[in-house]
Amino acid sequence: MFKPPTTLIASMAAASRPSMIPLQMPRRLRHSTNLYATILSEDVKNVGKAGEIVMLSAGFARNFVMGTKKGLMIPRDQRGFRAHKAVYQALGYPVATIQAYYDGKITPKSKGESYKTSVLDALSTASAPGDSDGTPTVMKMLQLRKDVAAALQERLATVGPISIQAAADESGALYGSVATQAVYDQLLTLHVPGFDLVIKHADQIHFRVKDEGKVRKLKTTGTFDANVAVPMVGNVPIKVQVLPLVAPMDRRGRRQRYEQADMESAARAEDTAAEEVIAAEVQIAPAEQEQQQQQQEQLSTSSESEASEVPKSA
Repeated sequence: MFKPPTTLIASMAAASRPSMIPLQMPRRLRHSTNLYATILSEDVKNVGKAGEIVMLSAGFARNFVMGTKKGLMIPRDQRGFRAHKAVYQALGYPVATIQAYYDGKITPKSKGESYKTSVLDALSTASAPGDSDGTPTVMKMLQLRKDVAAALQERLATVGPISIQAAADESGALYGSVATQAVYDQLLTLHVPGFDLVIKHADQIHFRVKDEGKVRKLKTTGTFDANVAVPMVGNVPIKVQVLPLVAPMDRRGRRQRYEQADMESAARAEDTAAEEVIAAEVQIAPAEQEQQQQQQEQLSTSSESEASEVPKSA
């Protein structure tokens, strides 16, 4: 893996040639373009493949590529590089590749050029048997895109509008917005064969709002028209329905709801206390009845004993 240049360049160069001017970092040089040739040491998604030379902006190349040790920025100072090849070689620079780039033998690629072709796009670069111009292959790719568009229309006719829920107020205004990414995620769940190969990102979807035209975000509830752009085929019309996430309620409604909940809680507490009192009374009542019965038995016993004692005294 390549290593980004460090201050070791200046120290090693100064030791070999004391009168030499230290090499400058690319960001200090002024050129007509802000793109820097960067050689990648590993595959970087949507940037390039390992070993490729890609033209990147200075900040992206310095911070993302060199900062994560995924590649090196090729010095723009060709004369200094040629004069100190040994220094760059010791630092791990691919000197032979950089030299070939300086000589014009390697053409740098634009950012993401290696990732711009999908599985379907790759068919256009392959030649069909018996044809050198690849025309049948291009027609096959076009037919595949048409099949995806037709399958998407058929699936949407079955499931109906794409429904998305979002928080909204009483008037239907959303707390935020619904972007095309939400629609794209819903379309992925339909599992249309080849959809993710043809419709690669949410930028291929746009809404059509009255008096506004094409927009990327919806800010109110309702049903809206939208289009899905299929390359080389056209637009597939869809319906998007934005529904409120919860029943609308303003601040006053929330206060009334909280007060009603407090009143219901207090009523339940009173009912519970009354039930406990009734239960206690029910438990006390049998004890009082038993006590009264015992007292009556004692009174009847005492009256009988008194009645039996009267004849004896006579």
